[in-house]
Amino acid sequence: MWRSALIFCICAIAMADETPPSDLLQSPAGKEALRHYEVAYVSARQTYYRSMIEADQRKSDELDRAMKIAMNAGNLDEANRLKAAKDATADTLKEHKQALDDISLSQQIAQPEAPQTFAIFAHERWKTTVTVKKGQRYRVTARGQWSGGPDANKNRLVCGPAGMVMPDGDHQGDMVWFLEGRINRKYPFAIGANSEFVAQEDGPLDMQMMDWWIYDNDGSIEAQVEHIPTAGP
Repeated sequence: MWRSALIFCICAIAMADETPPSDLLQSPAGKEALRHYEVAYVSARQTYYRSMIEADQRKSDELDRAMKIAMNAGNLDEANRLKAAKDATADTLKEHKQALDDISLSQQIAQPEAPQTFAIFAHERWKTTVTVKKGQRYRVTARGQWSGGPDANKNRLVCGPAGMVMPDGDHQGDMVWFLEGRINRKYPFAIGANSEFVAQEDGPLDMQMMDWWIYDNDGSIEAQVEHIPTAGP
């Protein structure tokens, strides 16, 4: 099992370090083939960093549990070593998230000719994706699972980008934890798992989990953004 994982990581690193070819082709078919390659190339790099982020997070959680066990046992030296390892993992996690953000930001264009996919983390505010144009229609399709925290009995609640109805607590009966968007940092609107909208102005499209308190959130979803061309006469 570990050998397969190692081979996957090596292949992913190779793809992440490879530079896509310059657009030197002139024919429509050649340009289309190159565009398909570039979309696949970006997707491969995003998949690599998402996998590393998930691995970093699991490692951090396990180190945290081990540190608490050591502290409860009075083994402070081991607890300090585990804390140092957890801090180093947090730095690596931050680097991987930044790399994923850089890839996503580098793909921002006013009118995406091909769908673009972005990772939206439950514990982070407003992730910038593509730049939209006023009057143009866009489709967002999202999938995955995330959590905005536990219920009143401390049971972890999990849902998809469509959100869920809060079963108890201060917001009982409210629809929460759905994917929402905004343009130019204005007027949040619900997106959910699948929706279309017409941009009311030019500007960047940001997305996040709709939640008032993000500090006990975890998980992530993938949101695909697609420009829908206006039909000709």
